[in-house]
Amino acid sequence: MNPKERARDSKRVKKTDKELKASRQAAPGQVDIDHSKLLDLFDRVDKEELRTICFLLRIDYDNLRGEGKKSKARELIIRLENQGRLRELVEVGKREHPNIQWDDVLQTTKKVSPERPRKDYPSPPAPPHNFTGRDAELSALRGVLTSSDTPQAIVGMRGVGKTALARQLADQIKDDFPGGVFWADLPANGGDPLAILADWAGLCGRGDYVRDFRTTKARAQAMRGVLDRWGREWGRLLVVLDDVQPDWLKGAQSLQDACPSGTALLLTTCDEELALVLNAVPYPLGVLPLYQALELLATDILAGRGVVEQEPEVARQLAEEVGRLPLALELVGKQAHKRARKQGWRLAELLKQVQDRLIEVKDGVIKDALQIKGQLGLTATFSLSYDALDSDQQRRLFRTLGIFAHAPFAVEHVAAVLGWEKQKTEDELDELVTLSLVQWEQDEKVAEKGRDGEEESTRYTLHSLLRDYAAAQLKVSGEYSATRSAYTDHYLTCARKHKDKYTVLETEHQNLVHTLKQFWERVEEEQATGQYIEMLNHLRGYLLDKGWWLDYRRHAEQAYTVACDLGAWRLAAQQSSEVVDAYSPEGWWDRGDLEVADSWVVKAEEAIDCFERRQNRVSEAAGDWVTSQEKRLDNRDANWWRAYVCRLRGKLAMRRYEYKESRLHFEDGLQLLDESASGSTAITKLLREHLYIFLAKLEMRYNNQDSVDDVRRYDTVLEHLRRALKNAEERGDEENQAVIKITMAELMIWWDEWDGAAQVLDEISTSKFTGRYELSAEHLALQAFVHQHKSKGASNYAKKLELLNTAIENAEESLRRLKRTPTSEYFIHFCDTYLLLAGLHRCRRNVVGCGNEDNRKFNDYLSGAWRLIDVRKTSRGDDVGEFSLDNPDACYERACYEVMAVEDLSASKVDICRLLSDAVLPQPGWYNRAKTDFRLETFQQDKRQWKIFDEMVKEGIKLSPDIIGGRED
Repeated sequence: MNPKERARDSKRVKKTDKELKASRQAAPGQVDIDHSKLLDLFDRVDKEELRTICFLLRIDYDNLRGEGKKSKARELIIRLENQGRLRELVEVGKREHPNIQWDDVLQTTKKVSPERPRKDYPSPPAPPHNFTGRDAELSALRGVLTSSDTPQAIVGMRGVGKTALARQLADQIKDDFPGGVFWADLPANGGDPLAILADWAGLCGRGDYVRDFRTTKARAQAMRGVLDRWGREWGRLLVVLDDVQPDWLKGAQSLQDACPSGTALLLTTCDEELALVLNAVPYPLGVLPLYQALELLATDILAGRGVVEQEPEVARQLAEEVGRLPLALELVGKQAHKRARKQGWRLAELLKQVQDRLIEVKDGVIKDALQIKGQLGLTATFSLSYDALDSDQQRRLFRTLGIFAHAPFAVEHVAAVLGWEKQKTEDELDELVTLSLVQWEQDEKVAEKGRDGEEESTRYTLHSLLRDYAAAQLKVSGEYSATRSAYTDHYLTCARKHKDKYTVLETEHQNLVHTLKQFWERVEEEQATGQYIEMLNHLRGYLLDKGWWLDYRRHAEQAYTVACDLGAWRLAAQQSSEVVDAYSPEGWWDRGDLEVADSWVVKAEEAIDCFERRQNRVSEAAGDWVTSQEKRLDNRDANWWRAYVCRLRGKLAMRRYEYKESRLHFEDGLQLLDESASGSTAITKLLREHLYIFLAKLEMRYNNQDSVDDVRRYDTVLEHLRRALKNAEERGDEENQAVIKITMAELMIWWDEWDGAAQVLDEISTSKFTGRYELSAEHLALQAFVHQHKSKGASNYAKKLELLNTAIENAEESLRRLKRTPTSEYFIHFCDTYLLLAGLHRCRRNVVGCGNEDNRKFNDYLSGAWRLIDVRKTSRGDDVGEFSLDNPDACYERACYEVMAVEDLSASKVDICRLLSDAVLPQPGWYNRAKTDFRLETFQQDKRQWKIFDEMVKEGIKLSPDIIGGRED
């Protein structure tokens, strides 16, 4: 056939399709056709004309059974009859051969095969009554199912709501599938495809016909023909295979074989591999976002909106406690609905029950607190996946994951606990990922760890409820004690090996703290007691430097109690002293915490007295492990410990701005170290170094407005820092050298020694800040200050802009690093950096002369500072808006914000003056800081504004009541 003939035939086919469609729509009803008369009419049609009719009807003439024209015509009539298309044959015949009386075969009846009303079509199960959210998932799946023939698979862990989503989706898009929705509930039928195919056939009115085929393959082929005819008559079909499991894979494949081409196929499964075997595109389904989880809880049939709105914070905690898993949320809601009628009942009671014993083991049986009669609970649901695991090896791996903390974990740690090779462990974990029991975790900290010289590793995560279930299975199996010992031994080794590598420790933070908890649970065991204290000692620097003060307090207090009980007074002195450090970190202000810290200083002194009187005779109950920990402290005599207490008392006095008393404590500490028998040891050098640093910081903060340019005091501070630096160099402590140099640079900036500050900052190697994001952030912020200052003296526009751009880049990187620290613990650093960036963008805007982007960022960073200040609380729980002297840090930052935010400073003079009188006076040295900050950020191009501010600071100092204890006039 040449191209012209092919094109002509194509047009004929399209025209025929349109005419047939129009005739079907116009026909008032159906007709009965006399087959014998129709067959006789083909006597007047030759073989080629019959072939043309088949072509127009999209029937392959050569595939029709029979040899002669008569046999082919008979087979054509039978096939079209089965497809419900005989009327099309008559219409094509009338158009192609109008001289034949085709109407003679038509016998109109009242309604031989009436058009079915919509309700008789195959329909999906009713959508869940409490379905909420999942709008993005519904939209995405609807788009692909209605526009593509590619099968789709909703994949996720049990309880995540796969079936509910499929039911809701099928109900929403059923009108897009006029042929109906054929639903296969595999669990309800035991995965038997024969029963499901028979049900489908019954929906099409061909149940008896399909049941005659006894084998799965034959019945699937027969059903394919039925669905093909059904689809041609009514339109496109949607087939849903719900809960495909490994044991039912062949049955699912048979059901898929029964689907004619063009059918939309959706399946749900926990096993991504099964989806791929069925040629379906996996669509991963996760837990609900928090707001959707709360919406689900608030539905009428569950907790109800009234209960949720009455205790919103409790509802949020409940949602998070169950991991925002839809099944768990539904069970929580039903429990709340059941108990809500009880007088005086509160949602908080359910939260406590969930926190205390959500999944637990009773008499060797795993139970959950949310079980509802007649409904599959959490443990029963999770058991379906656990019992389906292929091997004992996979089940052991899953159980072992229950000992880990509720946090991501690396494959090498799991391998170490199990005693397996890393590759074997990774392969098995990947298989659990495929089964939706475990997920891969993507975390930028892993890459950071790789940059610090450690091997990068794949990390995994486990849903919190699955982890609880795995822990319960571990207890039932009798392996809990051995697995816990392997886990704690491994992480103790990890802490010992990486105690100075903060990036590595940060990556495993949750598991390290969890290990301390596991040791504490076994503290009655001799070995566990020593291991607990050893691990806490290894983690001390990391926990305190990284701002995990609450974690450290709790464990140090427990370690002190153990040491006192065992008569280990050196340990008791060490732990009580370190509790004080955890209650009074740098930059922290809380009067209540300082009072608690005072009480722990007293405990430390009592422990030192006991140590001196009893020569630290450890009781026999302490055992070898505690004795070994005590021996680490043998090089510290009583004078050393008293010097350490002086450091603590001086530090606390600084927090109260009692500078005279603070100086006396630090000087006493240095004198005691000179008298100490352990004066040449490294630990003594480190303590001396700390005392010098504190003396330097004390002098910096002690300055008042009359000594801004006091060269003698500047030299004194610098001398303290140089002595501390010399100590650090003798010890080879490069990180502490960097810390001291940062303090030096800050000092030089305060005294306008910009070139010296720049030189010191350039000497600092950022590679020494391994995991110390707050230090590297401070280093970058100071560099930004220096570049901003240099921009003022730049000789041309291009150089000025280049320096400002560099300053902005440094400040932005500083903010990014700060965001990897606990925000609440580094409040001042965050506020300062936000305000620094706001000031830099204002400066660049002034240099450029316009710039909407700089204006926008100025407002954004200013708003960021305000958000932090607005939520900051004083020790008594008052809002910062009251600007109480209990929180001068917040007052100062609020004053910075106010000065930055107003264009006309004189208009806000009274308010800002009040803020500064609260913020500056408790720390007279902050007058320098305020002048430096505001001069750099706000007034560098407006001398009039700077003059007004300078007068305000001095006026604020005069107005402030002189009530600060220990402050010099």
